[in-house]
Amino acid sequence: TTIPAPSVVSATLYNLVTYDSGYRVWSARANIRVTGDTGGRIEGAWVLLTTYVYHTQYGWQGSNDWYQTDSNGEIDLQFGPYDGYGSYRYRRIYLQINRVSPPNGLDWDGGQPSLVEWAPGE
Repeated sequence: TTIPAPSVVSATLYNLVTYDSGYRVWSARANIRVTGDTGGRIEGAWVLLTTYVYHTQYGWQGSNDWYQTDSNGEIDLQFGPYDGYGSYRYRRIYLQINRVSPPNGLDWDGGQPSLVEWAPGE
């Protein structure tokens, strides 16, 4: 069976996991999957991801970065390591899909899912 050609893609953000000790976030990982409206996965889509980490002294620090899906329509993300010695520390990470630029003239559905993860104990 062949999957009908998609016309619209959507992006899913999942599996946000922090690596930590106590009240700190040292590093994190997460995944993005881009799928078509007919069920197939979309290779070669560019995803603009907004990442914020919260530091107890400096507050939220953000960046925007483009990532491209692999042949399975997936992106494996790694964040950090973040230093946090002494009383100041990173204690949460927030991710949001900002934009998706799909290949082959496909449209993006505009969904902007987000995830946040806190250090344990916060």
